[in-house]
Amino acid sequence: MFQIAKISNRVYGDNEKNDIAFRVIADHLRAIVFTIADGQLPSNTKAGYVIRRILRRAVRYGYTFLDFKKPFIFSLVPILIENYGNNLLLVETLTPTRPFPHGEWSATRQPIH
Repeated sequence: MFQIAKISNRVYGDNEKNDIAFRVIADHLRAIVFTIADGQLPSNTKAGYVIRRILRRAVRYGYTFLDFKKPFIFSLVPILIENYGNNLLLVETLTPTRPFPHGEWSATRQPIH
């Protein structure tokens, strides 16, 4: 959550709505990264659709409550991998220099409308 606070220029603990947004983003990002590490990619059907919805909710909280104007999720992934890399099943593929196979994470760099 420190990194989320840093890029949003806010302090965790100052505002309850912001604190909820910090926790939602951190929790959802963990869920997405671990799920992708298990082999489930975002898609339009079944479990992939759930992953997309979780990702969109995290992004929405950032834009709505933390006033992000530009994509931000992709900048948090390397920190998460650094902290949780030993717990991921595909540690050898998920590294800070190559966060996701086939550039799957690059889709999050585009604004969601």
